[in-house]
Amino acid sequence: MVILKLKKFIKEIVDENLLAELKALLVIPSNPGKDALYLEGVNFFKDENPKKVEKELKNEDESSKVLEVDSDDDLEPYDTSKDVPQEHLKRPFYLNDCLQGLIEQDDQEWFEQCLKHAENLVESNSDKVHEVAVEMAKVMLHLEDKYCSPDFLAIRHRILVSLTVHCPVLVAEYLTSQFYEDNYNIRQRLDILEVIASSSQLLSQPKSSPKKPEPPISSSEDKFSASTEKLWKTIVDQRVAAKTRHITKAKRNTVPEMLENRFSTVAGYFFFPLMAKYDKTNKMLKLFGEDSYVLGRLVYTLGVVMHASANIPICQNMGQALLHFLADVRNHSDMFVREACIFAMAAVFTSVPGYLLFSDDMTSLVLESKEWLQSVIDNDPETSCQIKATYALSLIIHTITNDMPLVCDILSTKENVY
Repeated sequence: MVILKLKKFIKEIVDENLLAELKALLVIPSNPGKDALYLEGVNFFKDENPKKVEKELKNEDESSKVLEVDSDDDLEPYDTSKDVPQEHLKRPFYLNDCLQGLIEQDDQEWFEQCLKHAENLVESNSDKVHEVAVEMAKVMLHLEDKYCSPDFLAIRHRILVSLTVHCPVLVAEYLTSQFYEDNYNIRQRLDILEVIASSSQLLSQPKSSPKKPEPPISSSEDKFSASTEKLWKTIVDQRVAAKTRHITKAKRNTVPEMLENRFSTVAGYFFFPLMAKYDKTNKMLKLFGEDSYVLGRLVYTLGVVMHASANIPICQNMGQALLHFLADVRNHSDMFVREACIFAMAAVFTSVPGYLLFSDDMTSLVLESKEWLQSVIDNDPETSCQIKATYALSLIIHTITNDMPLVCDILSTKENVY
């Protein structure tokens, strides 16, 4: 009885036409073609008027557009005021990560960010930069502009200078030792000289001492009392200055603030290694041949380092070594090298005190330099060399007349005898 009731219930619910369609789907056709439902749809559109169909489709499209516009008006825009640009999100925060990015160079954006922030990372991690200073200097010296980055040469120069300033002994030893090596081109050797010159100038400049921070003022009453106290002090100082009688109008000599010369203890690492191998044969570097421009830049760099070493304890030894070096180079056929020698001589005369210039070790070298400068003024074919030699010779004469008047009398008597 129950089964009969279920069958009757199913027949009432399910339509006979639907059952026939479902049973037809179960039969696998012997010659499959287009579906009957698809044919019915095609016949339906054939029976319909095509103009009516086009109108209905247009109406549906317009209604959907209206709905889209209405839905867009209802949306609220996102708050993008606190969004951070993508370039600030992807940047190195550690020296090792920055160094690794400069070595790999796989991703252009990451490489440019590492190159951009390398100098700031060196400055902010001055206590840890010595761990990677030499390796980073080696990477920067061999680094090539693979992605045509803007200001690549300037950025690389600043990074090398920053490394040299923060780790002068380590980086200067590495750079000066690599100058005469074979596996470098002319551009890299000139980069080494530029970094040495810029770093020596920065280290010789006095570093301003940081100002003492003022204690923070918490409450508004304390701020008001501090401001009134400053106001009363200024009023009292003005009244005292107005009623004070000055016998003389000469200004008081203020004592200058004493600051440490950071270049004093490391000057030798920048100077002496550059003159160590200039006379040795090198297949890739011919200083007295076709690479005379590099020789001139080398002499200019030595002059800059000499000028940065003014009045430090080692300046006498540096000046003596430089004059010995110039004695072998100053008669070069290239005008650029001769001008560099004149500049280096002038740097010695202005950096070494007069009483040391005419000591037992340097007197003969100074007098030989004086005679050479005079010969340049008389016989050199280039006018620019003659003018610069005149300035350098005037420095020697000024030093002799002011600091060593006895030497000046001896020289004048010798000239009168001859």
